[in-house]
Amino acid sequence: MLDTYPAERRPIAEDVLASTSSLTGLILGGSAPARMFRDHMFVPLMNRPLVQRLIWEQASQLKVSYRGGPLAERSRRRPRWARGARTGDRVPDLPCTAQDDRGTRLHDELGPRWALLAAAA
Repeated sequence: MLDTYPAERRPIAEDVLASTSSLTGLILGGSAPARMFRDHMFVPLMNRPLVQRLIWEQASQLKVSYRGGPLAERSRRRPRWARGARTGDRVPDLPCTAQDDRGTRLHDELGPRWALLAAAA
């Protein structure tokens, strides 16, 4: 699995670098037209909930997908619980039952560690 790390993470790292550089240039823009755009268009947009959610999703990397990565199978077959998810996607936070029969959420049970999930078949 470690051999695939650069192929999977490098495009994501390049995307983070490009978006960070673009935002930094926009915020620090030195020319008068750049400052005008920032102050009259960019700042008001930043106050919109949709824009804030999109920025949060980008910064948190919770929407990162490894669908095109070397470990992702090319099959279209998916387990029923996946609901549109494919190999390489973050597993959805599904309701589940803990060993002591209490209701819980999958992400709560996984905690801050990595896990490899596969269909029973």
